[in-house]
Amino acid sequence: MLSGSITKSMLQMVIPIMITNVMQSLFSIMDMSVLGNLVDDEAVGAVGACASLIFLCTGTLTGMSTGANVLVAKRIGEGNIEKTERAIGTAILFSIVAGFLLLTIGVSCAEVF
Repeated sequence: MLSGSITKSMLQMVIPIMITNVMQSLFSIMDMSVLGNLVDDEAVGAVGACASLIFLCTGTLTGMSTGANVLVAKRIGEGNIEKTERAIGTAILFSIVAGFLLLTIGVSCAEVF
């Protein structure tokens, strides 16, 4: 990625993110169509309302993981093994904490039937 066309390198990094967004949109569309056929309009509205929140969480965490990847790559480039391991450990710890935070918020806000 350090040599050659900048456009080609950028596309190699951007295309997987674009595919992820398309897949997430298709998931929401399929979810709404199934609920539209099986359940009432309120369920479809709930999925539509939550889709933006899910995109926000996914986008935020994707951005943070990209930042962690940049930091780890920089440390590897420096040849500093100790700082590389520390950056990786911090990224993993942050992922676990963020996951439990989202889990706690999701479970506490969920309606129990």
